[in-house]
Amino acid sequence: MKKTLLLTGLLLAGLAGVMFLTNPKQEAFEGFAIEQVKTELCPKIPLGFAKQCPDAIAQNKTMLQGFIGQNTKVQNYGLFSLYETNVSVRELLPKEATPFLSLIPLPPPYELKTVGLFGGFIIYNAKEQK
Repeated sequence: MKKTLLLTGLLLAGLAGVMFLTNPKQEAFEGFAIEQVKTELCPKIPLGFAKQCPDAIAQNKTMLQGFIGQNTKVQNYGLFSLYETNVSVRELLPKEATPFLSLIPLPPPYELKTVGLFGGFIIYNAKEQK
């Protein structure tokens, strides 16, 4: 019985150690979020701009990482992290485009909740904001 408890304790300690060492950093989350924007939001952009969207993201990656970082709340629990991000295409567009935004049907803002663990990310809640 003692051996079983000891083995179980060692396995749990090992698992916790692996989780701690592979808990992804915010920079990794920002890269993940940019890929999600490319695959999920770009196809929803109207008027033929969807085809240009991935190139625009690649050219503005640093700016997008900053935008995502500013719009993400992180709760790091050591073994895993929770990320809550609010993404709006309207906020990404230049201020000069504001007068024309009512003419273009853009995707709605989204709130994404993501867990980071074992070196990866899982979106567990994505909802459209109104």
